[in-house]
Amino acid sequence: MAFEYFPNFHYTYEHLAGPGERLRDQNDEPFGEEGGPNGWIRLLTIEKPLAEPKKKKVATQPKHGRVTNGGRTRNVRIPKPTKPDPPNPSEPVPGQLMCRLTIHDKDKAPPYEALSWVWGNDGALRKSVRIWSNDKPPLAKEIKITEQLEIALKAVRDKNKERVIWVDALCVNQRDPKEKAREMGMMHLIYSKASHVTIWLGKAADNSDFIPAFIKKILSNNLEAVEELVKGVDFVKKWGALSNLMRREWFTRRWCVQEVAFAKKAFLHFGTRSKVPWQDFADTVRLVEDWREDIERLLVRHDAQNLEAKLWDHVDIAAPGAQSLVALLNNFFRKESGNLERLASIETVLCSLSSYDVKVPRDAVYSLIQLGKDTCNMQDLKPDYKCSTLKVYKEFIEKVFQKSKSLDIVSGGEFPLSFIKSSLLHTNLSFHFVLMAKTWSSIVTFVDVPEQC
Repeated sequence: MAFEYFPNFHYTYEHLAGPGERLRDQNDEPFGEEGGPNGWIRLLTIEKPLAEPKKKKVATQPKHGRVTNGGRTRNVRIPKPTKPDPPNPSEPVPGQLMCRLTIHDKDKAPPYEALSWVWGNDGALRKSVRIWSNDKPPLAKEIKITEQLEIALKAVRDKNKERVIWVDALCVNQRDPKEKAREMGMMHLIYSKASHVTIWLGKAADNSDFIPAFIKKILSNNLEAVEELVKGVDFVKKWGALSNLMRREWFTRRWCVQEVAFAKKAFLHFGTRSKVPWQDFADTVRLVEDWREDIERLLVRHDAQNLEAKLWDHVDIAAPGAQSLVALLNNFFRKESGNLERLASIETVLCSLSSYDVKVPRDAVYSLIQLGKDTCNMQDLKPDYKCSTLKVYKEFIEKVFQKSKSLDIVSGGEFPLSFIKSSLLHTNLSFHFVLMAKTWSSIVTFVDVPEQC
């Protein structure tokens, strides 16, 4: 991604205006590289959308006409209307995303919300967001973003006021390994300090508009209503909609565990109108598990009675990603007075999250460090995106083993054979550990990962 910047535009995606120049805050004051005690944070302010200008009705005119003056009539040629001036690239455009990036000390940052979303497998930068500076007159620059992010930002944009958010794709310079490592190492602080976390599940689809009201009905604590829900064919479509929502890609992300676990509160968003508190969703997921057999009987009976209907490809109402995430958050963490207490070891967390995906292989480790009770305070376990994937995995396994004196970190089948052999068998670990690793790796099949990523 190559960007060009306007002069004096300090708040762009690239945080350094030139070699040796220091960060500057929203008041154009020099900002230290690490900021305050907890570092600095870049925030994105989404401007409210501009109203579309009202189009003036222009009467269509013929190219020729007749004019009568003093009883005499003559033919005249009517000139063509002049073309409007082309839009000014520095002027706001109705409908376009318009934002500002500002840098703050983490301890003095204004209230903000953090966005939890899915980059997607494609990751192509087909869309753009217009970033404005605080200069007078303001300068603007378009930055390329993914289609998924454009949809999310437009969906959460408030039509009446500005909205301040933190989103990794724009608030972290993804091209700077040093900044990315620093920010990824403080993800738990970023999400814990946010006023709330907005979980973007995607556009409205598969009857998802039914879900907010349906969840309220599920949680109504009315026994008769519950029996109606699991027996009445009128609710088949809604159970299907809920099942599809629980299977969305966001529930397969490994980072989502940390983003929800540290949140003061969180809300699921899907489409432009649907919003569900995380706790309501989590309670619903647990009830779905309790009623699973009844719901599946309802769906099967509906298919048998309605032969013309499309057969459900999910008669099994279970959604492993959503259900395991809810269970993990309930069993591995406990919040008291706003503080998160970690209850599980890193080995237990690692085994429980083996089915969750990451976009960058190193994040298979970095997304977990703050989740384990035995690794959250290990100062020598910090993200470093300059290291190869194998080196990251090797150092992670070695440090965890030295602390726990246990092979549980590799016995869960999480890591590929390439670094089990290259990392474990060539470290300074004990001879007993090497023999156990050889025995273990010889009976487990893995998929290799590249040496460099």
